[in-house]
Amino acid sequence: MESIKTDLVDVVFDEPKNVIFIQYSRIIPLYRKHGKEQGEKVLPTDSIKYYLENDKRYLGKKYVAFKDIDPKTGIEITNSDGKKEA
Repeated sequence: MESIKTDLVDVVFDEPKNVIFIQYSRIIPLYRKHGKEQGEKVLPTDSIKYYLENDKRYLGKKYVAFKDIDPKTGIEITNSDGKKEA
């Protein structure tokens, strides 16, 4: 990614960067479910959001519409060319 605009920043990187987009509504429940299945103590949702949003690498929120998400994996469904399916 060469640039990003979020609710906090509008930045153009000197060189391309890898950026992770996290959809809280999908990731946190999966984390909590997996942790409980493994018998681990899981962090409260508010704590996870606090840790992520207060990290110096946090770039803010970017609202992106995902057209087709596999409900089991939470991954966007694409065609064989790696493009989003309509």
